[in-house]
Amino acid sequence: MAEPCNYHASAEAAWHCQPCSRHYCSSCIPGSSANYHSGRPDCPLCHKPIEYIGASNSAKPFWQMGLFYFKYALQPGPLTVLALATAVSLMISGLGIISLAVLLAAIALVTRYSLLVIEKLAGGQLEAPDFGDALDGNSAPLFLKVIGMTLIAGFAGYKLMALGQGALQLYSIALSLLAPAAMIVLALEGSLRAAINPLKLLQFTVIIGWPYLLLWITTSAVSAAPGYLLLLVADKLPPGP
Repeated sequence: MAEPCNYHASAEAAWHCQPCSRHYCSSCIPGSSANYHSGRPDCPLCHKPIEYIGASNSAKPFWQMGLFYFKYALQPGPLTVLALATAVSLMISGLGIISLAVLLAAIALVTRYSLLVIEKLAGGQLEAPDFGDALDGNSAPLFLKVIGMTLIAGFAGYKLMALGQGALQLYSIALSLLAPAAMIVLALEGSLRAAINPLKLLQFTVIIGWPYLLLWITTSAVSAAPGYLLLLVADKLPPGP
């Protein structure tokens, strides 16, 4: 449900101030995030940076757009990415040492495109970005940031092993819950520091509320589906040579 402006009850909020718990419409603060330095104007009350929620406040919840996401994958951009990933998976086995470079380049491009999709959808753009948009020079830096996130998460888990199995299990659960939020924050802000900041990630999930839990369940189910499907059909596959 869209949040109303605190000062214009008939208008939908376009900005939100977390410290003040106030919502402002476009009449209170004109324009979008692109109209302000660093994309975040100051709150009129507390003078702290506020968040732009114009697109997300008017967007439909993702669970009401199931058919849209199936159609989204059939647009030229996602189909090109799928074709690229398929071609690379078929080619790399015969390229020797070059296969590693080809694989890393393909993963970097797919990672960049995936983060670009999150960024565009968060901004209210329902058309899938062109594959060429991913060739903007940010593939390698963002891919390195994803690797950095993975290494930092693994290092933290390694350090927690000294506290026992219970602490490691709690960390694994927290990591699983916050991983989608980390990817979204990285896509929207492009900052590794923000994406690994647990306080920022917790704030992000609290602002979204229970829909984030539903998003996490859906993401986990989709990610685990291929593994469960393979287990179901493993005994029906022909034996290897």
